[in-house]
Amino acid sequence: MADKLPKYNLATAQFTPVVFEGATYKPEQEDMSLLANSLAKLEERERTANEKLSAMDVAFGDIRSKLHQDKDTLQWFNDFSNKYKDQVASYARLGDYGNAINAAVRLGGEAANDAELIGRLKTSKQYEDLDAAQRARINKGITQDTYNWWKKNHKYNHVNIYDDYGNVVGAEEIDTPVPYDDVDFTKLAETAYKLVTPDKVAKGSNTSVSSSHSVDGTGSSYSTASGSSRRVEKVRKEDILARMDELLPALPGGFSSVEQAFDVYRYKLDEMKESLKHMTPGTDEYKQQQQKIEKRELLMSNNGATVTNYKEFCARMVTNELFAKGLAYDWRSTEISSDRKNSSVVNTDSSNPNRNPHNHTTPGYEPDYNNNNPQSKPSYGTGPSAIKQVMDNAEAKKQGKKISEYFDN
Repeated sequence: MADKLPKYNLATAQFTPVVFEGATYKPEQEDMSLLANSLAKLEERERTANEKLSAMDVAFGDIRSKLHQDKDTLQWFNDFSNKYKDQVASYARLGDYGNAINAAVRLGGEAANDAELIGRLKTSKQYEDLDAAQRARINKGITQDTYNWWKKNHKYNHVNIYDDYGNVVGAEEIDTPVPYDDVDFTKLAETAYKLVTPDKVAKGSNTSVSSSHSVDGTGSSYSTASGSSRRVEKVRKEDILARMDELLPALPGGFSSVEQAFDVYRYKLDEMKESLKHMTPGTDEYKQQQQKIEKRELLMSNNGATVTNYKEFCARMVTNELFAKGLAYDWRSTEISSDRKNSSVVNTDSSNPNRNPHNHTTPGYEPDYNNNNPQSKPSYGTGPSAIKQVMDNAEAKKQGKKISEYFDN
């Protein structure tokens, strides 16, 4: 009889079948905090980098304002500042804001300690102080024309100092010479007259020195025996020129003072000619400027040529001052001998209303020094020999005007 196998079922095996259901998707929010933090940090670095660039622009702008504003210096500084700013900006453009920030801090320190930049800031300040000091002297020792001449001929000049390896280590000090005080040709003329006339007194045969009648405020004069009239000894330009080496050393700047005055005079003349080019011919402005130029050219004319010797210029200026007081012959006139003959005796009797304190023979006019009457001004021609008149009438003396002021208009 065959063996009977035991019967098994799932229940007997205690197996419970799994029931499968359809899949269902339930979305859940991912944790994005890490990415958000990374983006926030990147944005912060970008903002910081841009702030560093802006700060560099502000700093360089402040430095630029302290440098001398000449073309060469500004070009150098543009290259210098761009060299640093471009390095920071290149990192920022690539999104490497961390390196941009680090570069801004590092390069900013390098720029602030650059030897050439420090040297240029120093020389700029030195020249600025020097320039301000000269501007303060205008009308207190020098004229505006003298200052303008000085500024044109003594520009800012920066010179680097290098070490043995070619590195800039500093800058040379600003050593620009300052202008001398303007020559007071009125005082110089008085000194010249005192210097020249003693020789003339010694050569005179019918004159005596008197302390009662003063020619130039010194108490000395040339008198006749009558006591009511005196002989005024006039000097010539050649007399002044012959004593120039004795006259000029007494000036604060010596010969250089007069040489400067000569240079300033020529500078002003060139400046006036240049301004005339920008005026409309035929207008009153043009005509007035043309007359001023002709007056200046008159003093600088020498038989058709231009005076190039500052001593000759000085002698003419001094002679003009003395001529205005009746103490010198007109250096433009060739009739000196006739003038000497006709003007050797001057009546000094104050009771005589017809006395002439100048006693010159040059045909005169009555210039209005207060510019109240334009018709009273002298009319000059275009050539060096077109005018032989000068201002030496009694009204000029009364007003205290000087011939040099007229020529310097």
